Amino acid sequence: MASLVADFQRDILSSKKSVTEILRTAKIISAKLDLRDIEQWIEHELSGYPDNEITPDYRKGAGALQVFNPYRGWITVSGGLTPMACVMPIATLQEFSSQPSAHFQPPQNIPVSAYGEMSNSIASEFLQRIVVSGTVFKTMIEAVRDRLLDWSIELEKRGITGENMSFDKEEKQKAQNQTFNIQHFTGVLGDVKDSSVNVYDYSSIYQLLKQQNVSQSERNEIENILDNLKHAKPNEKASLLQKGKEWIVKNQEFLGASASVVRKALGL
Repeated sequence: MASLVADFQRDILSSKKSVTEILRTAKIISAKLDLRDIEQWIEHELSGYPDNEITPDYRKGAGALQVFNPYRGWITVSGGLTPMACVMPIATLQEFSSQPSAHFQPPQNIPVSAYGEMSNSIASEFLQRIVVSGTVFKTMIEAVRDRLLDWSIELEKRGITGENMSFDKEEKQKAQNQTFNIQHFTGVLGDVKDSSVNVYDYSSIYQLLKQQNVSQSERNEIENILDNLKHAKPNEKASLLQKGKEWIVKNQEFLGASASVVRKALGL
């Protein structure tokens, strides 16, 4: 039987599992490990963020501000996109992500300048809404999925795996002695803009992968990732490193503790 964390990782990478379902599993893991900060973050994601809670950066997006002119209908206000924070439950974000766009009424009207008038024009009193592309919500959902994957990898690195659907005393102690800053965690994806990320040659891990009985096709895949990373532009590294992390999870049965060597080779 696979460990609780291994099953969790597979769910994260599976397109069949919604982020809502994955968060529920994460809630069980965090409760078993008594990680209250992470439990609270998960609860906010599932139920929505209260007014007195700071909204994470990944939940901030932007949309087009529109005003309702009684004679002309909805009119998009020029001047760029309007920032907004999305505090609703993750299930709502998932619903919006499947649509071309969604719209919201701002908490209070935003001063606008219309038809060359000053910002206190009558246009500022019109009914308003912010129209946000469904792609924005997809990005927010993927940000949550990435954080959960990074957290699962951190658990595994620290030997916290949850065999037989439970965590022993030693694993719980390890979890309590470490800081998991998951809500504001940026990890590799936040650092890849720095072109100084160290990437090793495939030759540095070739023998190890062969000894661990990693198949030829899987060895070819990680070799391609490492080769591409060496020449990738800063804006290309994030997706390549994500592929590298997914490769590690996919091959963890063979890698075991050696996964840390592959992570080092990738610069993770």
